[in-house]
Amino acid sequence: MIGGLDGISYLEGPILAAALLAMGLGLGVLTGLFGVGGGFLIVPLLNVAFGMDYTLAKGSCLACIFGTSASGLMRHLRLGHVAVKTMLIIAGGSVAGAMLGGMLNDYLERVVCGGDQLRFELIMHPTYIALLIVAGWIVLKGPDEATTHNAPLQRLPIGPKIRIQRTGQEGVSLPGLVYVGVGIGILAGLLGVSGVIMMPLLLAVVGMNPRQAIGTSLGIVVFASASGTVEYGLDDKVNLMVAMSILIGSTIGVQFGAWLCAKLHAGSVRGYFVVLVAAVIVMIAVDLAVKIRHYRVRPQPPTPAHPTR
Repeated sequence: MIGGLDGISYLEGPILAAALLAMGLGLGVLTGLFGVGGGFLIVPLLNVAFGMDYTLAKGSCLACIFGTSASGLMRHLRLGHVAVKTMLIIAGGSVAGAMLGGMLNDYLERVVCGGDQLRFELIMHPTYIALLIVAGWIVLKGPDEATTHNAPLQRLPIGPKIRIQRTGQEGVSLPGLVYVGVGIGILAGLLGVSGVIMMPLLLAVVGMNPRQAIGTSLGIVVFASASGTVEYGLDDKVNLMVAMSILIGSTIGVQFGAWLCAKLHAGSVRGYFVVLVAAVIVMIAVDLAVKIRHYRVRPQPPTPAHPTR
């Protein structure tokens, strides 16, 4: 629900406030350094470490990601790391996708899982792990020179074609950029994440260099997270106290993260990103093993007896 600290069962009082502020500080650094909203880390942390159910965690996370990403975007715009036209095209698709993702999340939770949070988490945990493995692999592989000048969206035979001024790329498929945005929006609405896959897609599919991908990704995350926040907020699935606590810390961290991005070598940025993704995968996998064991041993509802004829 909106307001209060409902949904958090493990911590309370000053300890909870300090933990959320520290989480926000880390989120800000990630946002500024990697161009990701941080939902791939914050949503599982709120669920695993704070005991918040997934849907409330995703809605609250999207709200704070919107503020953090907007702050980081301003910094990267000043640094010249944003391809504005590309950002706006993809962002348009992401808004529609976020609405679809929110509806899909609602269907999975209420219809497929029947409101059973443990069953829902047993679906979400493997989904996050699969998404993070793909994102980590794309970033670790990195764009080679051929990809940068002949990216998949340049080879896509669907017009019209546009030029990305900031990177100098010619013949990039406009519908292809919109499709990328819709896909990212669906992930934002369903999982509360977008930047963790957006930045790798800008590298591997659009063919941007790492710094341009980071800055442009942030702009897209702003639009996708805003749309997702509205979708979850209308369903009373945004905890504003949690979102604001994280946001306060993140607005400080994002400036430091953007400064680091400008200083570090592109290869180093990719390497640190992969290490972080691997750590999150391990955390989710351990919690998944615990939840599977709990699901197997918990009492099952009795099967209704069939009447005898």
